[in-house]
Amino acid sequence: MPEIEKLPLHVDARGWLMVGPEGGAYTYATCCLPGAVKAWHRHQEHTDRMWCVSGTARIVTAVLWGGEDAEPDDVVTMWYEVKEHIVGPLSPKMVTVPPGVWHGFEALGGEPCVIVNCPDAPYDPDDEEKAPPDAIPFGWGEAAW
Repeated sequence: MPEIEKLPLHVDARGWLMVGPEGGAYTYATCCLPGAVKAWHRHQEHTDRMWCVSGTARIVTAVLWGGEDAEPDDVVTMWYEVKEHIVGPLSPKMVTVPPGVWHGFEALGGEPCVIVNCPDAPYDPDDEEKAPPDAIPFGWGEAAW
């Protein structure tokens, strides 16, 4: 007989997150509602592998160059290399985000998007660092096409 396992569902104002079953490959799906931004975060240890299975998403990656270890009085210029990736069923691409790279995403086109992520390790809150959407200069909500 088939087995049915209830999966954890986390809902907030930006959309939802559903975590896959334990054991085997670790996978989760997350929905981003139009106008919401799920950014920024980065991991120190694990790699994310994301693709969009419904709607259209803009996945954005950012790498900080210079200044990360500077003292507050140092005159240091910090800048980010920011790249955006438009993904969806009609533009099927997997975005691989290695450790240390800031990333986030938003839905495009006025419809929710669903992102599937198959990271190389289960979620560990001690491995994740978060920052608000305006922490890195990027035009969230601006037209991507």
